Amino acid sequence: MAMSRKSLAELVYENVEEDDPRPSMLKLVIYDFDGNRIPRKFYFNLRELLKLAGDGFAIQYSVILTEGMKAARAVKELAQTCGCKKVRIYAVEELEF
Repeated sequence: MAMSRKSLAELVYENVEEDDPRPSMLKLVIYDFDGNRIPRKFYFNLRELLKLAGDGFAIQYSVILTEGMKAARAVKELAQTCGCKKVRIYAVEELEF
């Protein structure tokens, strides 16, 4: 029986830390491939990663919202692995009016 290879999303998600300095706050991951064409493998693996994490969704192009730091760090690591040089994670609080 042949073993299946792990996807990039699985490898990234398994290897990021879960510690969260702001556990009660939402996380925004904002990435910019700086005018470069975004590799297809990034979007394919991003969908898989968010499904695997059970956390996070795109609120607009290049902005992902997550509840947990593990998913946020995994998105950041995936983007960097796919060639993104500008990626940041912000802890945010949603305001209700």
